[in-house]
Amino acid sequence: MAREILRLARDFELRFQMAEVGYERTKRNYTYEQFIDSYRNIYLQEGKAKWLV
Repeated sequence: MAREILRLARDFELRFQMAEVGYERTKRNYTYEQFIDSYRNIYLQEGKAKWLV
């Protein structure tokens, strides 16, 4: 793991490419609505926030 951390530290282009991929994946898979729905479901499952319905 340390070897790969050093590789990333030394390779700007690789860091940039990895950052772009991560950013696009985040935009595609995580929306504000999904975030709110997931928390709403957690609270509803625990029965602590019936007012969220």
